[in-house]
Amino acid sequence: MARSYDKITLEQRHIRFAQEYVKDLDPYRAALRAGYMYPGMTVEAVKTVGRSLLKRDSVLELIKIENDRIRSRNDGLVDKIIDEISSIAFFDIRDVYYNDQEKLGQLKSVNDLDERTARAIGSVDTATLPGRTIVTKVKAHDKIKALEMLGKIAGIIRPDVKISLSDSGNKSTDEVTRHTVVFVDNSKKQNDAITDIEPIASESDTEE
Repeated sequence: MARSYDKITLEQRHIRFAQEYVKDLDPYRAALRAGYMYPGMTVEAVKTVGRSLLKRDSVLELIKIENDRIRSRNDGLVDKIIDEISSIAFFDIRDVYYNDQEKLGQLKSVNDLDERTARAIGSVDTATLPGRTIVTKVKAHDKIKALEMLGKIAGIIRPDVKISLSDSGNKSTDEVTRHTVVFVDNSKKQNDAITDIEPIASESDTEE
């Protein structure tokens, strides 16, 4: 027997789901807040509903409308956030090194970084030498995550898709991976540009 929707139309529930989804991009919590938890339903059933809704073109269009509405209300802030994410997403490793002959291969001082490169940097390590301080290591923010976020904002990547970059063929394609890129001053130690890939436990069992 078809489920009763208590005077709330299917379209209205979809609209509510879209409104809730754009708050935290969590299909499970959005489904809960939109009223998809009925008596007798399990958590897994609600997760399934949330994931299924994100596969509907009509719901994706509603999410786009909500995102556009938020953008129109906070246009300046949204542009600033997108610009900040873009700095991380399109970060170029070459921009942290000097390219003049005198300092070739050395990491730039923080004061010598251009603005966009500086935004992409999470932290730096320094060493004190006689009469000066040099940068020995630079850690960039998560480039892959920033690209994923931009893709979702632009509508290139569906909201239910998670990007995973694995260094092993036996890792799950659903695995969420954090990528911390570390650049070491190669004037002191050759071939020390390191990509440290640290897997995080999949959220699919608890969040969606």
